[in-house]
Amino acid sequence: MKDNCVSIDEFWDVVRALAGDASRCLKEMDEVDEQDAAGQSFWHRMYARAVFGLIEGATLRRKWKSILKMLTRWCTVVSGLLNVWLP
Repeated sequence: MKDNCVSIDEFWDVVRALAGDASRCLKEMDEVDEQDAAGQSFWHRMYARAVFGLIEGATLRRKWKSILKMLTRWCTVVSGLLNVWLP
């Protein structure tokens, strides 16, 4: 999937889904029995993964957009220099 083909609505849909995952993990952590160490451990790990997934999903698009902007600017500068040097 090309990053610049993702609409802002699709981006927010992904962020909402990942935020929902993190919220579900928090809810499940509260509902797990205190004696269930494996259950608590599982939901703590899932919560950490959901939060990092949310952070990564939110920042990845911004990162690629900035890289594309930088490359476009660089190509414009190089093109201008080539026009000066090679008329």
